[in-house]
Amino acid sequence: MKMMDDKTIEFFELLLKLIGVLAPIFFGYYKYITDRKDRKQKEEIKLLKNDNKVIKEGAYMLSNLMKLNLYDELSNINKKIYSRTKAMRFIVFVAVNGKTSPNTVYAVFGHRKDDPDVDKKYKGVEVDSDYVLRLKELENKGSLIIETLSMPKGMLKDIYYEQLITYSYLKFIKRYSLSEEDDALVYCSVATDLDEGFVSMETTEIDLLISSEIKPLIDKIITV
Repeated sequence: MKMMDDKTIEFFELLLKLIGVLAPIFFGYYKYITDRKDRKQKEEIKLLKNDNKVIKEGAYMLSNLMKLNLYDELSNINKKIYSRTKAMRFIVFVAVNGKTSPNTVYAVFGHRKDDPDVDKKYKGVEVDSDYVLRLKELENKGSLIIETLSMPKGMLKDIYYEQLITYSYLKFIKRYSLSEEDDALVYCSVATDLDEGFVSMETTEIDLLISSEIKPLIDKIITV
C-alpha cells in the first residue's frame, strides 16, 4: 500500500511539473489569441468610426447647404458657367479622410444638362490611388485641364468615358480644417462632351466665378 502511495505521489509531482511547464505556454497562446481578437475588434471599431465620421461630415456640409438656402445661388452660378462656356456638367466636390490622402469624395452640388441629379452619384465615393494623386496635383497647381483620351487608366477615366466627357477643367478652391485628423479639400469640376476643350477665355471666366461667387458660398457651407 505504501508502495502504491509513493507511485501516486510521484505521479502527482510529475503532473504538477508538467502543468508548470505547459501553463506558461497555454497562457501565452491564450493571450496571443485574445490580443489578436482585441486588435481586430479595435481595428473594426476604428474603421466603423471613420466611416461614420465621413458620412457625418458629408451630411453636415449638405445640411448646411440646404439650411442656408445656398443651393439656388449655386444653381444660378451654374447657369452662368453654362452660358459663358461650352460646359455641360458642373460639380463642386469635397474630398475628405485624413490630412494627406483625401480618398473619399462627396458632391456638395452638381448639375448636368441632361441629368440635373448627377450629384447623387457622388455621395461618399472611395476613389483610387490615381485619383488621389490627381487631387494632390490639383492642390499644388491650382487648376488642371484634362483630356479624357490622354488620361491613364483609372477610376476617373472610367467615369469620364461613362459620362461621355471629352475634356474637364478642375479648379482647386480651398483646403478646410475639419478636425485635428481631417481636412476637407474642395474643388470644382467643369466638363464638356464637345470635341474642343476649354479655351483660356473660358477658364478665366470660370476662375472669376469661383473666386468671386463660389468660394464665399463654400466658406459658409463648411465653416457655419
